[in-house]
Amino acid sequence: AVMGQRSQQRRAEEREEQRNSRLAVMAQRGQQRRAEETDEQRNSRLSAMLQHARERRLKDKITIR
Repeated sequence: AVMGQRSQQRRAEEREEQRNSRLAVMAQRGQQRRAEETDEQRNSRLSAMLQHARERRLKDKITIR
């Protein structure tokens, strides 16, 4: 039983590592994309985010009443 547990543990650790490296790759790609985008693209992305936050706040206010 101990052997089985140990190999399960190792598999869990491997999965964890794989997930971490996949996330790291994704983050890297995101940074790359952001580095390549023009000021105009960045501004429109940021304003979209702000707009979204504003709408969410409005919804929250409406729900509270």
